[in-house]
Amino acid sequence: MRYLISLALILAALLLVSCDRFTRNNEPIDFNADIFTPLANRLNSSDGTDLSAVMGMYSENYLHNAVNKTQREAFYHSLYSLYGTQISFQPVFTNYNAATQSVNWELQVFATGARNPLQVFAFNDEKIVQSGESWLFVGNQVADLDQGSRRRVFIESFTYTTCPNCPLVEEVMHNLQIQYPAQFSYLEYHIGDLLQAPGNMNIFSYYGPSPMPASVFGGLQKQIGANPEALEAYVSFVLGQLENYPGWLLSLMQYSFTGQTFNGSVVLGPNVNSSSTLPANSKLKFALIEKVSSATNAAGVPCSNVVLASGMMDISQANIGSRIDFSLPFTGTLPSDTSLVVYLQEHPTVFANNAAIHNGIEIPLLNIPTR
Repeated sequence: MRYLISLALILAALLLVSCDRFTRNNEPIDFNADIFTPLANRLNSSDGTDLSAVMGMYSENYLHNAVNKTQREAFYHSLYSLYGTQISFQPVFTNYNAATQSVNWELQVFATGARNPLQVFAFNDEKIVQSGESWLFVGNQVADLDQGSRRRVFIESFTYTTCPNCPLVEEVMHNLQIQYPAQFSYLEYHIGDLLQAPGNMNIFSYYGPSPMPASVFGGLQKQIGANPEALEAYVSFVLGQLENYPGWLLSLMQYSFTGQTFNGSVVLGPNVNSSSTLPANSKLKFALIEKVSSATNAAGVPCSNVVLASGMMDISQANIGSRIDFSLPFTGTLPSDTSLVVYLQEHPTVFANNAAIHNGIEIPLLNIPTR
């Protein structure tokens, strides 16, 4: 019996030691030594200004969940902007799928000297290939993401072009959408500048006028300011909501634009095992957004996800599963990079952190007159 116990312990130890070693062409692959330790060394040797050594581990054809190599580099830069230069990185290998030659891993971000990470970013099913004696990240090569039955997380943000601190918030939201294009959307409502659209002030007033930058997370939490704690709150909110089960699903049926009015229709239905009764004070909200504006913010960066027009309709008595038609006045020609955002939101008369956004969609507009 003692021999069997000892043998079991030895086998268990071998499994633990060898969990990051696999074979390819009969040669062992040590993912920590060959990939993730070099990645950690290159990240921790950079101050965020020059990431060429880091990006040397990424294929020129890198594409992962619609994020290309340039966008992945922008993501790494954003971590230094968000957390400062006094940070360290620890890539953590999770497992390897030999059939797809892909790895699951996490990027843990630490304040220098800290024991617990500031944030953890998960990368799943990232394909890797061997190039000479080294390895390259290739990504899963998914170029077009379908939201499917997953939740889309929303942040409504209020800003103006000369706001001195707003660019920090805009950069965080922009990089979150690069990282999670199928599950995160933000709307940038401009107040008191040339980008202010009709209706923006009504939405700003509903949530309660405040200093800017100001954002509302999913209709449930208002965040003001752009200090490090506020910026971290954006990341934590989005990451905390991504895996939440969406009670409702929206599908876009059709849309058209006449030069005066944008018309569209959606079908709204409960997700599997969800209630078929709409929440109280249910509204269908919709907006046309310009993904990249010609106008710039106070940092000289083009404003993004700028609301061009928005509307809302009561759907408390709507027939579930039937087509819901909506229209939105807009005179002129839409920018070529216009997207449509539609979402289901509870909308009480008085906002008290109780206007939950349940789910929604963001769709790039095609085959419409644009400039």
